[in-house]
Amino acid sequence: DVANGRFHVGTENHMFGLQAGFDFREQHHNWFFDLQGRFGGLVNFINRQTDLNVPDSSSLLSGSHSLDDEHMTFVTELRLTAGYQLLPHVSTRFSYEIAFYEGLALAAENLDLGSTNSPLNSDSNSMFHGFFWGLDIVW
Repeated sequence: DVANGRFHVGTENHMFGLQAGFDFREQHHNWFFDLQGRFGGLVNFINRQTDLNVPDSSSLLSGSHSLDDEHMTFVTELRLTAGYQLLPHVSTRFSYEIAFYEGLALAAENLDLGSTNSPLNSDSNSMFHGFFWGLDIVW
């Protein structure tokens, strides 16, 4: 027999901990350049929810399972900024930022079709990066 159903895996990562950082700034008349960084070890409170639903009421396959665990997550963030003072109280800035997180639980890495009760995988990494533009107004 073939049965249709729904299999859903969701993960949540809630990280708390200490970070240390630096900020180097070089000022040249109206121009400034800035390099910032943060590094930290965070306790990651992870939750994975697995739901399997096969509408056939005689099926023993349906069920839900939730798993909670704690792991260490390491974070590295860097930002490089160039800015220009337009007016005495107004400056503009353009930045590139990159953030790397090591030790996350991602839903795609926790997909196990063999069981809704499989062990938690928290060995995944994620990198986020992008360009930013901003306008600073100070009084």
